[in-house]
Amino acid sequence: MTWALGVLAAFAYSVFSGWGIPAQRTCWMLLVAGASVIVGRAAATGHVLAAAAALVTVLDPWAVLSSGFWLSFGIVAALMLDAGVVRARDPGGARPAAHSGRPPW
Repeated sequence: MTWALGVLAAFAYSVFSGWGIPAQRTCWMLLVAGASVIVGRAAATGHVLAAAAALVTVLDPWAVLSSGFWLSFGIVAALMLDAGVVRARDPGGARPAAHSGRPPW
């Protein structure tokens, strides 16, 4: 239920801030991710991003001509891709040992 409060707060903030494309992306991604949790099916982050892009495009077909659309969705996709690459390199999630403050030699 707390996800609903978070989505509601995101939508309220987005409306008050001018309902720009990055704000819409955030709201739709939160709504899709929250709905997938409620339904009980984990959605892949790429699917959540694609659904948000589809919703923005359906609600405002001219949005795809905006640089804000491509920058917003592009950078989120790049961050998600980078996170996937980092996770693939370190599947165990091991963290480096704490630094003792002494030089390594």
